[in-house]
Amino acid sequence: MSAGSGLATGSPRGRSERRAAARYREGMVIKRSVSLADSVALEVEQAAKEDGVSFSAWLSAAAERQLVLRAGLRGVAEWEREAGALTPEEIAEGEALLGRLFSGVAAKVRPGVASMVRPGVGAKTRRR
Repeated sequence: MSAGSGLATGSPRGRSERRAAARYREGMVIKRSVSLADSVALEVEQAAKEDGVSFSAWLSAAAERQLVLRAGLRGVAEWEREAGALTPEEIAEGEALLGRLFSGVAAKVRPGVASMVRPGVGAKTRRR
C-alpha cells in the first residue's frame, strides 16, 4: 500500500476514509492486537500522519475498503452465476471505469478480478 491514501484529495477514496475515521471516533470500537511487518507498520504510520488520522483509524478505514471490495466481488460473482460469465470486453470496460473512479490512487486492478471469488463457475446462458 502506498503512503498516500487520498484523504487530502476530493477523491471518492478520501471521502470514504474520512467517513470511516469519523465512525471510528464516534462509534463503539473493539480493541484487537494485530501483528504487522515492520515495513507495513512504518508505511501505515506515515500514511496516517499524512491523512491526519490515528494509526487505528487508518487501519480501520483500510479494512472497511477491503470489506467493501470483497462484497463487490461477491456481487459480481452472484451476477455471473445468474447471467453468465463476463466477457473480456465487459471486464475491460469495468476496469476502465475503476481506473477513472480511482484516478490518482495507487491501486491497480488486475484483469479478471471477479474470477478471484468464483473459481470453477461455468458460464450459463446470458440474460442480457
